[in-house]
Amino acid sequence: MFTKKISSSLIKIFCIAISTTAFAEDNLGVIANKEFSIGFYSSFQNSDFSFDTPAAHSILKWREMKGYNIGTELKYQIFNSQEEYLINKSNIFLNYSYSELKGEGTDDDISNYGGGYSISKAEGNINDVRLIADIESIDFSGFAPAIRLGGFYKRVNFDMRGGYFLYANDKGALIGEFLDDLTARTSSEFSGATVGGKITHKTDSSENILLFDFYPSVKYHGNQNWPLRELRWKLSSASPGIGFKIGLEHYFKVSNQAFKLFSSFESIKIKKLKEFEPGYSVIGGSKNSAVNGNASFNAFNIGAGIYF
Repeated sequence: MFTKKISSSLIKIFCIAISTTAFAEDNLGVIANKEFSIGFYSSFQNSDFSFDTPAAHSILKWREMKGYNIGTELKYQIFNSQEEYLINKSNIFLNYSYSELKGEGTDDDISNYGGGYSISKAEGNINDVRLIADIESIDFSGFAPAIRLGGFYKRVNFDMRGGYFLYANDKGALIGEFLDDLTARTSSEFSGATVGGKITHKTDSSENILLFDFYPSVKYHGNQNWPLRELRWKLSSASPGIGFKIGLEHYFKVSNQAFKLFSSFESIKIKKLKEFEPGYSVIGGSKNSAVNGNASFNAFNIGAGIYF
């Protein structure tokens, strides 16, 4: 499962960043007080993605998808009060990240009594774009709460290749066949609004930040391909899903240079799907569907960055 212990030998982080500012400061307002900054970061990522089709109850899973994630974050400070107002500052963040991952893929047609189960090598990538605005209040004993509002778009491109297929013949004997090349492919998109908050604790040389974003209404759409069965079809959310992302960030200074260590966990759940192709559609939970259908995505990241 996704929550298995992550091997420490995989955590090797490369990060580069560049930053420009409208004015310079020497304290760790490095990030907090600059008008404009841009940087790059890198992390180790472990993800899971799965869906259960409503028409036939076929369950496809891409499990323990591990690899690297690289990204860039731009921040623009639109307001920074020098007075003791309730609202201290406001920022806009634009974030893009790309992940390259490998793991294991399974196609379960035993749960629906179809009698087959395949296990394959899995690989793919994830693109993620976020636009977030926050409004931060004045410090309360070193702690500054903030409201976060925004939106996100995530595209998951995963393949299953090779492996083997197990099934029972008419006499009940278990048969195994080796598979070649591409066996399954998904191009799946999640999008929605985010609402959340953050709490920042500041000192002269460091900042610690707790972030939480809730996704109240997530849309899903996926293009699916099973080459061995010559099947192409689409899935989409029949009702909005939900999700969240929680993160921890630690900023510290070395020779007037700011570094960031961070970790995050994200989870998205779609509880009801619609399956369709030209001239045919099934809504989960209807009389023509086997199940409601569902889709889910989880991701854990741990990494580092540097800001000038």
